[in-house]
Amino acid sequence: MSLSELHHYGGPPFMLPLDLIGVINIFLLVYSVYRMMLHKEYKKQLELMRHLGGAALAYGTFGTLVGLFMALKALEELKEALPLAVISGGLKVGLIGILYGFLIYMISLSFYIFLKSYQSNNSQQGS
Repeated sequence: MSLSELHHYGGPPFMLPLDLIGVINIFLLVYSVYRMMLHKEYKKQLELMRHLGGAALAYGTFGTLVGLFMALKALEELKEALPLAVISGGLKVGLIGILYGFLIYMISLSFYIFLKSYQSNNSQQGS
């Protein structure tokens, strides 16, 4: 399954805001590296990148919970039993939002830790 298929199955109402957060985080990363190369302060950008990554995780979790709630409500209204493969396939699709949000969070956190440690090392060497 490709990334575009995952994005489509996750649903635009939940995936597009996650895309926007991911793009903003990439911009903040590039801008932080640019300011780092100019030896300027970039602490605010790092903190914003970390918080947006957390927001992506929270929004992905929210999307997953809404999707699972709707799926379980639809299953409850059915009069006949569905095969387990259909139910497990629906659960797999339901977890796409949290997976996508977690991916954005992990990327944001990894770069936050890297740039924060670089900032700490440079401030210690400058003292």
